[in-house]
Amino acid sequence: MGFGYKTEWIAVPGATVEQVAHALGLERPQIVPWDEGVTKAYTSGVFVGGPADGFVLAHGRELGDWLVATTAEFPEMLERLSSALGEVQFFSSYRTSSCYAWAMAREGTMVRGFALADGDTPLHLGPVTAIERDLRVGIPLEQIDWDSSETVKPGEETVLQIAASWGVNPIDLVLATHELYSKDMMLTERAVDPKAQLRARARAALETLRERH
Repeated sequence: MGFGYKTEWIAVPGATVEQVAHALGLERPQIVPWDEGVTKAYTSGVFVGGPADGFVLAHGRELGDWLVATTAEFPEMLERLSSALGEVQFFSSYRTSSCYAWAMAREGTMVRGFALADGDTPLHLGPVTAIERDLRVGIPLEQIDWDSSETVKPGEETVLQIAASWGVNPIDLVLATHELYSKDMMLTERAVDPKAQLRARARAALETLRERH
């Protein structure tokens, strides 16, 4: 079970789970199965897992209680996280309300941010990235010509495609273990990406062959 729909998440390259949890102000670990952790993070707590493809991920609707891309405070809050963690990517996807957002900050500075909500674009900072140009998204509504084929309205898959291009798509991860943090609990295990699993199996098979010979 992955995540990426009807939730917010951040992706942090090169960090540890502990560093991300500390920057988010999370505490109290509890070990739970992966599916249970993902499910709980949709109602309470914040799931923190990794590294997967070099990224630590934090997901949960509690992130959306204070890290809201449509508010004026959002850029400063993401920059604050980035000052502590280096690079921080943020994503939000809610199909029922047609609210989608993606943003990135590096070394304490916002380099890109876009949000579409309630028929408006309350966030549009920094130059449009290559993947946005390829997908024909990330343009302020007042600049969009809906009769033109040059622009496309973002959707759930758009957010996941941008996440994949920037680093990692959480829907695609195969996680053996994970961590879930909140103000009241932190569920702890480790994440394994599919490529790492295949490499580990190959190494184990090779070691078995060596032992036989």
